[in-house]
Amino acid sequence: MTNPFKNIWEKILDEEDLKNEIIPAIGITFEGPLMHRSMIEKIGFPEKKFFIYGDDTEYFIRAWKADYEIAVIRDARFDRKLNFANPLENINWKFYYVVRNIVAIDVLQGSAAVRFIRPFGYFIKWMKHTKNIKEFGILLKGFIHGYFYRSEN
Repeated sequence: MTNPFKNIWEKILDEEDLKNEIIPAIGITFEGPLMHRSMIEKIGFPEKKFFIYGDDTEYFIRAWKADYEIAVIRDARFDRKLNFANPLENINWKFYYVVRNIVAIDVLQGSAAVRFIRPFGYFIKWMKHTKNIKEFGILLKGFIHGYFYRSEN
């Protein structure tokens, strides 16, 4: 959250990571984590307005900043019932929340450089995927609401 030119979701586990039984991480999904109650007492609950996208990312960034160790257990298993859908493939009402939440994560958790540079880079990237004025409007509204988002935590 300090490099404004680096996407926070760039690093995915690779073969080298999988050689370890316990893999250190900063961000993980809400699908299967175990958390100690003391962590929840210290950093609070997830952003309730992030219910569609990014709630897990923002939450575990807060946990990491509070010096909690986060890890993926290589041999843990679970069945994901929903496939991941690329939000750029179908720009609709859900895309608003994707944009708002990604921008808000940068504003809430990023360094000054991240807060002032990365959201605009995302905006330009996403703008290239809009096909009409309605899609651009969804993008713009999500961007503005994300940039001026205020946490309830």
